[in-house]
Amino acid sequence: MRFASLGSGSRGNALVVEQELTRLMLDCGYPVRETERRLARLGLVPGDLAGILITHEHSDHIAGAYKFARKYGLPIWITHGTLKGFAGDASDLPQINIIDSHNAFSVGELQLLPFPVPHDAREPAHYVFSDGAKRLGVLTDTGSSTSHIEAMLTGCDALVLECNHDLDMLMNGEYPQALKARVAGRYGHLDNRSAAALLASLDRTRLQHLIAAHISQHNNTVELACEALAQVMGCAPGWIGVADQDEGFGWREILWLTSWLRPWRRRPGPERQRVRPERQVQQRLQEQRHPSRHLLLRLRRGQQGQQARARARLQVPWPVPAVREGEHFGRNQPGRMRRTPRSVLSVS
Repeated sequence: MRFASLGSGSRGNALVVEQELTRLMLDCGYPVRETERRLARLGLVPGDLAGILITHEHSDHIAGAYKFARKYGLPIWITHGTLKGFAGDASDLPQINIIDSHNAFSVGELQLLPFPVPHDAREPAHYVFSDGAKRLGVLTDTGSSTSHIEAMLTGCDALVLECNHDLDMLMNGEYPQALKARVAGRYGHLDNRSAAALLASLDRTRLQHLIAAHISQHNNTVELACEALAQVMGCAPGWIGVADQDEGFGWREILWLTSWLRPWRRRPGPERQRVRPERQVQQRLQEQRHPSRHLLLRLRRGQQGQQARARARLQVPWPVPAVREGEHFGRNQPGRMRRTPRSVLSVS
């Protein structure tokens, strides 16, 4: 599974998630031609998409969705509140699928797990994408965290997380007081500290990619957002990815990595984590009821294969040459005689 961003910010948002032949676009806040251009940057054409998911009715997330879907015959998945809250005409769209923000559903080879968020929209919903083993969480518009959000995002392999504003920059900025209260309110947007606190509450042991998204161009900086998240991760700020307004970010693939190969832990110095022995990894996967149980089976089979090969190396090669009773040829030293251990039967 891999994912890429067409752009993220107050002037437009769109994210593409791909699992084998299934590609979905999350939000479409750009005009049709601009969306086509940004897709081409990722090596895609509109016909490669299986549909569009809409998080909420704000223009930076839905402005181009209806026209794009109408032009290319794409289905749309949307909550009932978002459908009613957007002023666009949906009567002639190819296909509209009304979703419940508490019920999972599938599109092709992708599993979608929507969840509601506190934001100033009619019925906003964000998503966790999964292929049955790996999980990508996306949270780009919420004013505060909830226990349900934390439960949905914990244990993800990749996370796109809103870091909209720095609270000090917002309060000392040029926005009107009413707009400041809206942005910083419970139904507004996450500031850097709140995003870091949310990240700290999650299980991050499987996290391979962490992207700071929806960064305000007036009330935040990339450096402040990455520094806040890096402190929680215990990594260098440069490891944190950024979803840029103009460029988004290129393809990022979620790999099969065990706990000791997490890239943010592979760094020099005293803080580097020791490699966990395979037996401890197996035990930890069993205790946590790891969703990728076939990974545990692969580890076990690999261990059994190593043991079988070791036993084979200790056995006498066949056919066995005639040797004196009680002796056989030494392994890796043809022609040299040595005494047979008691565990090996003598051959005459």
